[in-house]
Amino acid sequence: MIVRIFRKLEAGIINVRIQTEDWSELERKTMVKLGEPKINLGGQIFPVYGSPDASRGGSDPAESYGSDPSSPVTLDDIYVRVMTESPFTHKFDLRDYGMERAYGLANGWVDTIVERIRTAVEDLRDFDGNVTTEEVVEI
Repeated sequence: MIVRIFRKLEAGIINVRIQTEDWSELERKTMVKLGEPKINLGGQIFPVYGSPDASRGGSDPAESYGSDPSSPVTLDDIYVRVMTESPFTHKFDLRDYGMERAYGLANGWVDTIVERIRTAVEDLRDFDGNVTTEEVVEI
């Protein structure tokens, strides 16, 4: 599967959209067995300053290069399914945050959500399919 990220500044609002697509047949079959993973689109978001950069990496956005962990925002928790409820969107208004901080929060939100998607998909892929077992206990 892949993740596409779209950012657009329009009328003083940074619109961010994250879309999951191209799910493999194995991923789809595993979701039928286990249920589709959910992620939280909210929670604590750390701003990430600088241009969006896939090499920034790091499993914790607060530790990624360019982050300012002293000034996160907390967004309302919203849980969504990673495949069927995609795309995921959020808006960052320049009037609420100022230009630099709004861009930093938009970048931080993207980093955080992509990492949550990555973790959910890796957990799905790690599943070995063996949940049917029999155990005999003699008493």
